[in-house]
Amino acid sequence: MSVNYLIDYINQQFVLSNVTDICWPLRLGRTKSVQVIKSNDRLLKYKHSQNDVINRNVSYNEKRVHSTYIFQVALSLTPGSGEFEAAVRYDETSRNFTMAGDISRINKYGHDSDCVLGSLLKRH
Repeated sequence: MSVNYLIDYINQQFVLSNVTDICWPLRLGRTKSVQVIKSNDRLLKYKHSQNDVINRNVSYNEKRVHSTYIFQVALSLTPGSGEFEAAVRYDETSRNFTMAGDISRINKYGHDSDCVLGSLLKRH
């Protein structure tokens, strides 16, 4: 899902920049890696603690609070064989993905981005 979100996000940038008539939509070539960064379950169940130094007593809730996951995604897209890396955030409460930062092009551009002039889209 995080991979699909990233591809849709990049293609949506083409739509918003009005370049869909000169740029092909990007499709998944290959998923290189997806790494998940999430909070520790005990941290998400933490309720309170007493005596933080001596005779420490920590209480936990039965259920954990909803969390946010970060997916570090690396993939190649076609046409053009562009390789990209980005962090995608998933919120358990809203069940929505959002970008957690910029998208990085991790291989040479070549002529892949000749269809756009803007510096932000150039890297896609």
